[in-house]
Amino acid sequence: MKTVVKAVPKKRTIRLKNPDNPSPSGDPWFDDPQNLAVVDEGIRQMKAGEVVSFKDDPELQAISAKYR
Repeated sequence: MKTVVKAVPKKRTIRLKNPDNPSPSGDPWFDDPQNLAVVDEGIRQMKAGEVVSFKDDPELQAISAKYR
């Protein structure tokens, strides 16, 4: 019988400077309540099915390519 031992990597912990700021780098953009309200509203709209994705829309890609 063969015994196999594998090394298990140690878990890493990320400590945030400000636990209320979701950015690991502490980006001050997330400190503004209005910015977070916009993010929360976008998440709400997505969950409610109010968001339309154009990721694979060739027409939209052609239009956006003009502005790159």
